[in-house]
Amino acid sequence: MRTRCHLVLPLLALIGSALLGDAARAGVRVDMDEVIFSLRAPESAEVYLVGDFNQWNPTVERMNRVEDRFEVGLFLVAGTYRYKFVVDGKTIPDPENPGPTPERGSPLMLVERSGGLILSTELPDETGGVARANFGVRYIGRFTGEDGDADGVQRVDGFVSATFDKLRAHAVAATHDSSWTWSPARVDAYFDRGAVEAQLGKLTLTGFENDSTWVSSDPMGLVGDAGVFGYDAGFRRHGAAAVLASSKLALRGLYADETSRHPGGAAVTPDLGPFASGASADTSVYAYQPSFDGSDVAALELTASLGGGQLGYTWRNERGVNPGAFTDAQRAGTGIRTETWSTREERRASALWLAYPVTRQLRVTGAYGWGGADARVFAVTTPSQTTPAEASRAIGETTRGIARLETTRDGANVSAQWDYTRFDFDAIAAGSRAEVNRATLHAGTTWRGWDISGDGEYTRARYGTTPGALNVDWPEQNVWLSLWDAFSVPRLAAADLNTFTVFSLSAAQDGDRIDAGIDAVAVAEDIAGRLRHAGGRARIEWAIAGPWRAGADARLVWYDGGDRFAAGYVEAGYRTRRLEANAGFGFDPLVFDPVINDFADTGRERYLRGVLDDGFARERAGEITAALREHERALQDVTVIKVEIIVRLP
Repeated sequence: MRTRCHLVLPLLALIGSALLGDAARAGVRVDMDEVIFSLRAPESAEVYLVGDFNQWNPTVERMNRVEDRFEVGLFLVAGTYRYKFVVDGKTIPDPENPGPTPERGSPLMLVERSGGLILSTELPDETGGVARANFGVRYIGRFTGEDGDADGVQRVDGFVSATFDKLRAHAVAATHDSSWTWSPARVDAYFDRGAVEAQLGKLTLTGFENDSTWVSSDPMGLVGDAGVFGYDAGFRRHGAAAVLASSKLALRGLYADETSRHPGGAAVTPDLGPFASGASADTSVYAYQPSFDGSDVAALELTASLGGGQLGYTWRNERGVNPGAFTDAQRAGTGIRTETWSTREERRASALWLAYPVTRQLRVTGAYGWGGADARVFAVTTPSQTTPAEASRAIGETTRGIARLETTRDGANVSAQWDYTRFDFDAIAAGSRAEVNRATLHAGTTWRGWDISGDGEYTRARYGTTPGALNVDWPEQNVWLSLWDAFSVPRLAAADLNTFTVFSLSAAQDGDRIDAGIDAVAVAEDIAGRLRHAGGRARIEWAIAGPWRAGADARLVWYDGGDRFAAGYVEAGYRTRRLEANAGFGFDPLVFDPVINDFADTGRERYLRGVLDDGFARERAGEITAALREHERALQDVTVIKVEIIVRLP
């Protein structure tokens, strides 16, 4: 469970020049560690927030209309920032906080005090390159008991971040010990992740190792759509990214390598058994070893702001995926003559999209994408020799379309999206085609301090005779996904269904002293057929007094056939500016999340997704759904004691 501070101080409100007169008024506040940017612009159609936290990209942080204002919230770390608003295509500084150099953007300083973020009432010095550095250490100990067996894990992290005038850097080093023994002493330290970012005018350059870069603006998320955990493009990759942005255009580029860097694997031999027992004169057979290890990715994205709308193009190319082989076989007398082409796949995907506000309350988005995969040949083997070669063999092609409607009125928002994908594997099997339709309906509103949202996601897939590994939520033969799959637990519960609907409902309230939330999910066959899976969760976090706080989490899960699983977790903690200590007991191996550098409630999801460790195939879907129940049963028997200590240094 993530804990957040409960400190809200007065707004940063500095009177400045009013570039829009009475037509626009702004405000900035911190609410539960979230920085809320607000602009009153009743006559405007669309407003975006830009700043050095998003590389001044005018197509990323679209602000939501709330009556006569526009608002957006960001989670930012302590530091100094500059920002502006893009109002109907025109870039302006904050009218209430222009700062001494409005052309550079409105200044904002976040400082850490009593363990939480507050807005400083003092403007940062913009005349020089003042450096700020933060560093600290974190200790996490977990003791797990299951059926009389005990296991323990310790982790120590050291983190440092530094901010200069035009340069930012951060790094995390870690140790991991699963023995709980300090004799003999053993320190297994490694570099966990890090990045260096340089600002050169309108150009931002980033070098990263296992860390974040940028996320595509396109509805298909070709770069940065990292599966169920929402990690962005940098995680599990190391490389470089660049962003060149103006008030109306943004060009972004990425080149990276998969960090495992172990491109080996078992040798692949296509199966010629059916050909040998048949009567055809020749054949071509393709086989591969599923793997993204050592693969390279290159990506480009161009976005433009046009009269309140956005137009964009994204291209992504991956090489080194799925090492495999093509074998060409011909009958020669009483024998078979073969020629084997050693390969690695190259996958490509492109998307072109347009998003436009038809009215102040209605926004329309349309996108079209195309892509495919080829087996790139690097050697040819005959019975007598192996020869280096350069060639390619087609595997498949795909097209995709997305249409989305969004409307916002009086604090409520509703969106509907249709996503259609076609896969064509005629190159390796004649008539091998698939069509997948996915429709999503979302609604959200605020009621008596509660943020309430509901979703319905309907999937209808017709895979036909396409390769068994093809699934809209699995990347092995789906070029629209990269590295990560999209199998959330509800989708896993429906892995053996071609037509299903996932319903979800959540309600959350962030108060001055109490945060609470309720979540529910259900999976049904077809639109509203037989119920296959359902679950509920309730959670609460309470700031007891001063630095003391406590929290609790309870779950109940049900599967078709009557299997029920329940679990609970409690945690108490103490937090000051320099020190944080937490202790918890209950279910669920709450695990360290290396992307956000925090403990987050991803442990249960990761544990249950272990059913995919051996990959996915449609013919194994029934085994996977059965294994999911066994994982739930095993998780219910786990008891965890967690101790976490964080020391922050100036």
